[in-house]
Amino acid sequence: MTKQRRKFDAAFKLEVVRMVRDQGLSVAEVCHTMAIGETALRRWLVQYDLEVAGGKGVGKPLTPEQQRIRQLEEENRRLKDCSGPISSDRSIGGKSRSTRKDDMTKQRRKFDAAFKLEVVRMVRDQGLSVAEVCHTMAIGETALRRWLVQYDLEVAGGKGVGKPLTPEQQRIRQLEEENRRLKEDNLILKKASAFFARELK
Repeated sequence: MTKQRRKFDAAFKLEVVRMVRDQGLSVAEVCHTMAIGETALRRWLVQYDLEVAGGKGVGKPLTPEQQRIRQLEEENRRLKDCSGPISSDRSIGGKSRSTRKDDMTKQRRKFDAAFKLEVVRMVRDQGLSVAEVCHTMAIGETALRRWLVQYDLEVAGGKGVGKPLTPEQQRIRQLEEENRRLKEDNLILKKASAFFARELK
């Protein structure tokens, strides 16, 4: 008689992995308590570590961010198969919509996501105060506090309010934008085919 292989959903796997990573229980303890095999748990730990580091991993995603990325990638792949690209230039009339301020006004500095993440980690990981980091990096306290809130939301699995800081949230935002564009393209194609179908009758 062969032993039936049990299946575990991502929520269960994540819960078990967090027992090892967050609660500090040993692999043997968790395997005994949850009645699972050590090989499976070690595989899930590797998967989790890869996902937390920003990689894809090998199996079904465990973390909510990686699950959302996988879902968006599959939907985008399906939408691309349906429509194909309509146009690479989305501007109307070739004019850019950027507005130019007076040359006399102070230019607002722009920081990329890597810089913001580095500064946030100085506060969160190294334990430096907000005032110290602001003075050292020559940035405003308001901006840093906004980035800290953004980071905390993203780490908790939320979207945040501004441009994403973590690589997972950046990838999710990129895929959602591509998904939205592909849906628009498909809608245009459907309307065009309906129009031509009426014209041919």
